[in-house]
Amino acid sequence: MDKKQLPQVEVPKLFSTVAAIILGVIAVAQGVRAFYGIDVTVGAYHVPIIMSWIAAGVTGVVAIFAFREA
Repeated sequence: MDKKQLPQVEVPKLFSTVAAIILGVIAVAQGVRAFYGIDVTVGAYHVPIIMSWIAAGVTGVVAIFAFREA
């Protein structure tokens, strides 16, 4: 009995693609937060807008590298 083989996806490529998508979404969310100046408070600490610009840049660069690897 011949069983048809399902196409095998390489796990590292799948992981890189999923990670890149998640990091891309985080980068966009941080960029939107920074662009519109949405206030974020964690406990009693007010998170400065510059932190979102930095987070958007770092996660965006990592997302690009992850997409290139995938």
